[in-house]
Amino acid sequence: MKYTRDYDVRDFGAIGDNSTINTTAIQTAIDQCSRTGGTVSIANGCYLTGTLYLRDNIHMKVEAGAVLKGSSCISDYSTDTFKHMYKNEESLNICLLFAVDAQNIEISGMGCIDGNAELFPASFDPQKNRPMIFRFLNCSHLSMHHLSIRNTPSWAAVWLYCSDIIVEGVTVDSSFRGTSDCLDFDGCENVRVTNCNLNANDDCLCLQSSRVDRSCQNISLTNCSFTSNWDAVRIGLLSRGNIENVTISNCVFHEIGHVGLLLELCEGGDMGNMVFTGLSMKNTRIPIFLAFYQQRACVDAPEEVEPMGHMRGFIFSSISCTFKKMPEKCSRYVEGVSEKNSLIFISGLPGHYIEDILFQNMFLETNGDGTGNDAAGVPVPEFDLEYLKGWWAGIYRFDEDRIILPAHGVYARHVRGLRLSKVTIRSRFPDGRESIYVEDGNNISCDNLDVENYVKGVS
Repeated sequence: MKYTRDYDVRDFGAIGDNSTINTTAIQTAIDQCSRTGGTVSIANGCYLTGTLYLRDNIHMKVEAGAVLKGSSCISDYSTDTFKHMYKNEESLNICLLFAVDAQNIEISGMGCIDGNAELFPASFDPQKNRPMIFRFLNCSHLSMHHLSIRNTPSWAAVWLYCSDIIVEGVTVDSSFRGTSDCLDFDGCENVRVTNCNLNANDDCLCLQSSRVDRSCQNISLTNCSFTSNWDAVRIGLLSRGNIENVTISNCVFHEIGHVGLLLELCEGGDMGNMVFTGLSMKNTRIPIFLAFYQQRACVDAPEEVEPMGHMRGFIFSSISCTFKKMPEKCSRYVEGVSEKNSLIFISGLPGHYIEDILFQNMFLETNGDGTGNDAAGVPVPEFDLEYLKGWWAGIYRFDEDRIILPAHGVYARHVRGLRLSKVTIRSRFPDGRESIYVEDGNNISCDNLDVENYVKGVS
């Protein structure tokens, strides 16, 4: 975007001394800029602020060396900034920068937006609020680039029911607090994310759909780097609407505590037509995890779970995974269980299959160190409502119950149309479990496999 007028927040009374609250001054600059179109400039200092409302036709530029910092006082944050869409997480409802029904907004600059995470939640706040940084609602033509976001009390940015989004060259550190994501797109379409460096305590990037009438679709993610105490890329969970037409390519995953690519469909929508290619993963506990089940995740979902949709059409190609050790920050895992990971986990439910999955041209290295007796006689629980008890699917559920999967490579159940081609599976330490284990599988094919142990199928 090109703009003709500049609105320097200092001209409106803002003081970058890291102590003055500048909400009114900065908001005045935004409002005036929106009337003409132009650039709101934040330069030379650290500017504290409460909630700001972004408007149409503005470019907010945080100049190199400048910091826009969230106030430490919870009363400086507004409560009319919509809400967080996950159940049981009301403490994430407020935010620092909010836009609703707006268009043509650009956020850029070589400066930084700081969420002041160390001061949240405040000890005197009974609601334990942890503000998000950005929340965009029903907006279009949005751009965020060459910006640093750090010290987030919760999520860094969420786009709700938005379209035509570009995120490029953004660095996000959301590792300070739990339940802190980097970039979340809910019910959005026409999204491009490129050249970003994301570090999260929770999920680095999420694609989801919390409304039946708002699909998340036409998404391209490329040339990004992920580090996370939990998941790198999560697709689904909030899945009342469809999630489809997604490509992820040329990305690096390292030190991932739970899952690299997590795809889960549980709220009645459909998921499919996705391609993942050119990925490098190091010390990623479970590189690929697909789960199809029933659960209520959205705060607006009816109490009764929805009928299951369809999960079909996934290509994983040219992916390399090496595993040497669990990230030290993942202290929640039990020593002796967490190291015996499997590389790929696929699980539908009886009568509800995950369909048409292709793995090709892949090198997969697991830590290994399992034995045939580890999983002998111990059934792997289904991800049904009784087992999940109101929470999400995940390998961590098996950790809690001391369950080890019967395969160190690929474990798949309730799957139809699974093909593995030119796949190499290795273990750093000897492992007595099967390389590939399939239960309740139809139309399974394997060719040009290079595995250490045999393949087992159970009908």
